Amino acid sequence: MAKAAKKTATRKAKSPSRAKSTPRRPAAPSPVIQAERKVERAEKQLEGVSRKLTAARDKVKQARARSQQKATKASTAALVKARDNVKKLNTEAGQLRDELRKAKIELRVQKTLAKVQDAEQKASAKIEEVEKRLQEKAGSDLKTALQRFEQRWLKQRRVADNRKIRQEKKKAAEKVKAAERKAKKEARAIEKDATKKSPAKKTARKSPAKRAAKPGRPATKSKAAPARTAAKKPASATSAARKTTKRRGRPPKKAQNA
Repeated sequence: MAKAAKKTATRKAKSPSRAKSTPRRPAAPSPVIQAERKVERAEKQLEGVSRKLTAARDKVKQARARSQQKATKASTAALVKARDNVKKLNTEAGQLRDELRKAKIELRVQKTLAKVQDAEQKASAKIEEVEKRLQEKAGSDLKTALQRFEQRWLKQRRVADNRKIRQEKKKAAEKVKAAERKAKKEARAIEKDATKKSPAKKTARKSPAKRAAKPGRPATKSKAAPARTAAKKPASATSAARKTTKRRGRPPKKAQNA
């Protein structure tokens, strides 16, 4: 049991180390920096080989001087060895010069590409700036356009509403007039019905002169006409009498009828 407790304790102690987050890798250097580092490395290597080559050439001079003073196998071997070393260092220096030349060409190319990339970044930044400015301008322009459209729309709507209001007023006035005519007609009908139902009002409407001149039944116009003819007949009788006085004999028929 004690061993199991120790194991769990050791696991718990190790668990925080596992939970540690791995450190972030630094960002990779740009191609220009990498090319510059290659050039620096090649220059250092060429400088070291150049120093070795100068030293080897000095050794060749010394070996040649010894062999000229006293030509022995050892002096000639040392001279050959020094010359071989110079050749080897020469070839190494040549390779390093080629590498340095290639590194410089690559550096130049990377710088040119970096200029292009820099120009692209500047262009993208400029585009973003212009886009942002245009978006802000579009917002302000949209606001002014909406205000203008709202004013124009409200004006047109006001005109249309006023036209509708005038039409509704006209319709309402016509309805009121029609209702007024109908009410007057109904009032006249009611008054007419009321006058028909009340006879006392009819007698009250007649003038007192007509009531005074009505002892009996009133004479009609057709019966008054013979009175006028009767008034004219005595005149005809007198004229007939005058004629009878002038002429003797049988009286005329008209006089007898009279």
